[in-house]
Amino acid sequence: MKLKKIASLMLAGIMAVSMLAGCKTADNNGEEENPVVPVASDAVTYANDALSAKEKEVMTFSGSTELDTLLKKVATNPDNFDTTAIEQMSTTYTLNSNLNGDQHSWGLHDKVADGLTGQRSAAFKDFNTAPVDKVSQKVVVTGIVSGNLDEKTAVQMFVDAYAKNFTDKFPATISGYACDYAGEISVVKVASPEHSDKTAWVMAIVATQTVTATANAQ
Repeated sequence: MKLKKIASLMLAGIMAVSMLAGCKTADNNGEEENPVVPVASDAVTYANDALSAKEKEVMTFSGSTELDTLLKKVATNPDNFDTTAIEQMSTTYTLNSNLNGDQHSWGLHDKVADGLTGQRSAAFKDFNTAPVDKVSQKVVVTGIVSGNLDEKTAVQMFVDAYAKNFTDKFPATISGYACDYAGEISVVKVASPEHSDKTAWVMAIVATQTVTATANAQ
């Protein structure tokens, strides 16, 4: 009898584990998260290689653990970037970004910006005015392109479009302040939960303007 009881308990335990294994983890009102496609990323190298010597005098790129974590969280949430959007972008080879007023990359920009620490500004034009705290301010840009492209092509397409703003929107001085800029870039490749061959690159750049008061600062 004792052996039968032990055997019954063991069988019950195995069945419970099997049931748990068969369940899919789902959040966001029952929708599955967008799976991340594993990539050995060289995004920082590709981004800096896309800059001209003159552009590198304004700003270069580095990696950011904070931005990596935040972008992954935003991009894998189907409430932010759903299956339809991923599958649409899978075959779109034109950059979709909030760099231009007629493109908004599904509002991912706002989601990323809201999750960052430090003072944030809405657009590059804000770099023409000293930060409210007279220390620094950040501007975020997001972009999406087909996952059928390789990472180098996707990143450099994004950076080429981004760096066009350096000339007139990243001033060296403003109202008695000298300005320096530092860039962070992050890239994640996500797949449709329903069709794993449908993928999209989701990218984000954060530019931080740091100001130093000069003799004419107000």
